[in-house]
Amino acid sequence: MLGVGGAFVIAPATMTMMDSLPDEKAGDGSAANLFGRQAGRAVGLALIGAIVKTIYSAQMERAANGEPAAPPLAETFHSASRNGPERSRGRTRLARP
Repeated sequence: MLGVGGAFVIAPATMTMMDSLPDEKAGDGSAANLFGRQAGRAVGLALIGAIVKTIYSAQMERAANGEPAAPPLAETFHSASRNGPERSRGRTRLARP
């Protein structure tokens, strides 16, 4: 999904930026555009890695203590269907329109 969305955003944004520059500044604009994309990817990847590491560490700690790392999927669906979204395993209530 992200790749498809990026295809519709990155190319037009690059063209808009490059078209706004005079020809003698095209190299500078291209370098700035490439730097921005690479820095954004690096920060995004680091953020995703930190989130995954946090979740994984918590799951492994629970498993080391003899607890199941996560409730089985069937149990989660059964609990949600039995209790409804308001009381499913003590989670926050869902907003209703």
